Amino acid sequence: MRLFPMTSPKTWALVGTGCILALLALVGATAFRRNVQDIVKKTVGVDMCEREEMNFAPPPPSALSLKFSAGKASATESSLDLLPQKLIRTARLGLEVKDFPRFEKACRALAGRYGYLADLRITDEEGGRKRADLTLRIAAEKFDGAIAEFKTLGTVKKEEVSVEDVTRAYADLEARRANKRIAATRLRELIANRTGKLSDVIEAEQALSQVTEELESMEAQKRAMDGQIQYSTLRADVAEPPLPPKFNERTLWEPIAGALKDGRSGLISSFAFVLEVLIVCSPWLLLSVLGFWGFRRWRAAHPRTPEITVLS
Repeated sequence: MRLFPMTSPKTWALVGTGCILALLALVGATAFRRNVQDIVKKTVGVDMCEREEMNFAPPPPSALSLKFSAGKASATESSLDLLPQKLIRTARLGLEVKDFPRFEKACRALAGRYGYLADLRITDEEGGRKRADLTLRIAAEKFDGAIAEFKTLGTVKKEEVSVEDVTRAYADLEARRANKRIAATRLRELIANRTGKLSDVIEAEQALSQVTEELESMEAQKRAMDGQIQYSTLRADVAEPPLPPKFNERTLWEPIAGALKDGRSGLISSFAFVLEVLIVCSPWLLLSVLGFWGFRRWRAAHPRTPEITVLS
């Protein structure tokens, strides 16, 4: 008795093909799951793989060179020397001006030559004195000249200039952006192939969403940093001189009027005090008067008899 019935060669070919396809699907699903788990693990807390696996052409000598170690990208000390220095300059000035309209016109002209006027707030204080808080964004290469010209518009009362070197932070941001772009590309390729289970595809899509969000945040940071590097910031507090005290006729009369007012207040206070004392003591005064009157009446009713002295 035969174990398997005789079948045609076509049937055996179909069975063999099905087995091979099932084996390939199993291998592909396993590989896809491992790749997804590896990328998810690296994108959550660790960046991409070694530089040799990135298929990137080496950067030119003047560009940023990256060093990948332990799965993370960072800027080397030599790359910082090759990278142009990134500086953020900020100035804070206090200025006193005599002619405010003339200053405002000159300030707008200066802003047009060196950059642009980002903010201007003008307030009127008591007595008609004007004060302004303004912010100028100045092209980095024109910063020193703009500050020198701005100080000629009035009398400098306060001056603070700060310079922040962000070269290392800029290089690290570029390295992390490059890693996130590579991670996003690999995740998109895995999702496009769809050779694994549905749960693996969903896991890859979630990882891609997280990487994309982090990449967009880094792009926003880079745009903000580029703006601060390209355009320095000048903040100024501008005001007209304090108004002198006005002299008039009332100035002479005010001390006398004040003294009279104080004297009247003192007189009223004294009268009120005396009246209060009288009100408090009036019962005792009345009792004293009544007692004295009663004593006089009693003495009148009982006069003293004169004593007779007998001389022997």
